[in-house]
Amino acid sequence: MDPGDNLTEELTARTCRACGHSFSYGHFEEYQQCRISDGEPCGVCNKLKHLESQILEAKRTLDELVSRYQGLKTQRNNIHDPVTSRIPPEIVSYIFQLCLPPLPSESDPLYTLGKEENSEPLKLGAVCRAWRKIAWATPRLWTVLRFCISAASLPARCDLAEQWLVRSGCLPLTFYIFTPIINDDRKLPPSPDIVNSFIKLVNQYSSRWYQLRLTVPSSLLFLFCGDSTSDSTLRTLQIFPSDWNEARSIGHFSLNNVKPSPANVFISAFAFNSVDIEWNHVTQVELGNLQLDECFELLKRAPKLNRCKFHNFSRSLPGEEQFPVPEYTIIHHQIRIFDLTYPADSDVVSFFCDKVRFPALVVLSCAFECFLPTESLVSFFKRSSCLIEQLSLDSVLFDDDDDIIVLLRAIPSLRRLELQPHIWSDYSPDHLFELLASTSIADDDEDTFLPGLRSFSYYEEQQDIRWNHVPKIYGPLCELDNPRRRPLNSVQIHLDRDEEREEPLKYIDKDVLPQLFSILEAGLDLTIGYPDEDLDLIKASMKYHEEAGDDEDYSSSEE
Repeated sequence: MDPGDNLTEELTARTCRACGHSFSYGHFEEYQQCRISDGEPCGVCNKLKHLESQILEAKRTLDELVSRYQGLKTQRNNIHDPVTSRIPPEIVSYIFQLCLPPLPSESDPLYTLGKEENSEPLKLGAVCRAWRKIAWATPRLWTVLRFCISAASLPARCDLAEQWLVRSGCLPLTFYIFTPIINDDRKLPPSPDIVNSFIKLVNQYSSRWYQLRLTVPSSLLFLFCGDSTSDSTLRTLQIFPSDWNEARSIGHFSLNNVKPSPANVFISAFAFNSVDIEWNHVTQVELGNLQLDECFELLKRAPKLNRCKFHNFSRSLPGEEQFPVPEYTIIHHQIRIFDLTYPADSDVVSFFCDKVRFPALVVLSCAFECFLPTESLVSFFKRSSCLIEQLSLDSVLFDDDDDIIVLLRAIPSLRRLELQPHIWSDYSPDHLFELLASTSIADDDEDTFLPGLRSFSYYEEQQDIRWNHVPKIYGPLCELDNPRRRPLNSVQIHLDRDEEREEPLKYIDKDVLPQLFSILEAGLDLTIGYPDEDLDLIKASMKYHEEAGDDEDYSSSEE
């Protein structure tokens, strides 16, 4: 049963079944007193007047009874409620706060609230008056607001938003304002005046904006301009225009009397100079659909940047640059985590890498869908003198199977490697697996291949793996305590197949399975399977060979 049904029942109980009026004495239809009986009202009129008096008296009595009924219900709830009758209001308030969903992380650029995740405070208040009184007096419950500005119900929700914000006290506020990706044409959208009124309401609280996350048309973004105050506590700014094709030409964000100084900025499809903020305190940024000259400008303006992601970036045409491309190398001393996703082509990546140095870089993630610019990346690693510990290559094409080996030799500090060749790539991991096996025990050579690697994840969509190479990656199991052994303790091989075409499983060779079970028995982490199907290929292969008549003893470690 919905908590709001109790309130509905109470409203229904206060409605007169005779005239339909609620909470007030009924008003009967006015009519001119008749004088057809010797100048006096007729008998029927007298009876109506008398009956009206009786109805009014009955309604007064009913209202008194309903009032007493409500009072008794309140007393009953106070006595029977195991929460408010036994626990101080301050503790109840804290318990209510624990009922809220987790606050959106400041550093999460993809956070969205579910359809019902913003209704908990109202549900708590709908239980009874005592709960409502405590909920309404707990500002922490009202600090996150999620509103769809294209919903037909926006006029009613504007009133709700105003009450909501009043209850939030003076606490920092998180706004998530959006338009749906798919509009329901059957419902008329609110008028522009209603939308403007709502945005004006949001602007009144701009001095308390803590997180502002906007997924709205570019034409509306300039309306989020704040109020007349010169204060800003904005820490997270996210702007993902719903009409990204037009955003770069018409989108603009600026506050009237203050230039905010956020720490986390997530913006897509906007021109860099269309966002009027202070960049010198930004520590995390994700920017999409930028040109390279804008990427370089960001690196110069954000000296405290720690995490940086560029996606869907390209090189501007000659004469179209917003900023001059530096002729010198940009050195950024703070970036530790860097992500390059879906550049226009390999040349863009090469040009970028040739212009920057990141001495503090620890984590590098790349999703290219183009050929790996191995030479430029190796030069970037050497020039930066960075100690990269984690490398992720996703959807990358290789000119040669040894390209990845050349790249990895340039980063001996690597501890975690994630590799996923492009689905169209004919890459084979055999050379990499063989090299890992042959170098599992370090020799006196200073150029030992990946001496500190601890975790290796490989993603394969074609499943063209020679399984006999996999057990050897760990090195001899009798050498697990050898201090010269590479500390590789975790190998994950994730596979994928086209189930719609009923692509058959390619089972692990039966002579390899005992070696894999020995690895598991030794306490090492080994996963081979199809995660989308929740299928363990080691167990499936064991079952397949057993059913095929293979009587080999595989050990009990498969469980």
